[in-house]
Amino acid sequence: MLSAEYLAGLFDGEGWVRADHIHYKGRKTGGYQLALGIAMTYEPVIRMLHEQFGGVCHGDDSFKRRYHKNRTIWRWHVASRLAVPFLKFIEAHSVVKKEQITLGLALQAHIELHKPMMVGLHRNEAFKTGVRAEREVIAAELRRLKKVDYLHTP
Repeated sequence: MLSAEYLAGLFDGEGWVRADHIHYKGRKTGGYQLALGIAMTYEPVIRMLHEQFGGVCHGDDSFKRRYHKNRTIWRWHVASRLAVPFLKFIEAHSVVKKEQITLGLALQAHIELHKPMMVGLHRNEAFKTGVRAEREVIAAELRRLKKVDYLHTP
């Protein structure tokens, strides 16, 4: 089992948190989904992440095909409710991506809180519009944080 400290450091360097915009078939509007992952060339750690937290793992050898000395990049990613245990596991030990982790957890909590009211036959469009706007604020903040240059911030 990989330790929280190790995974937090690995995630700070090689991981990502996103609010993916998803579209539903037959609907004009979509929603957001929490997504996160880690990419690296060392397959055993990616396999252990997959065993410990679920999600999906796969190898990408497109870089290797371009130049024979490149190594396969192994990727692990997880979304929605499945992402929460991982984020809570590493949250206390993260430094670089602490704010992104907090926002990711807030997004998923917001989704869980309002999910029953966002689906079903009796829909209040004004309420749903407000909920979507709140999620857009979280997603925009996540995008902003990803553009921060951590080497030059005070």
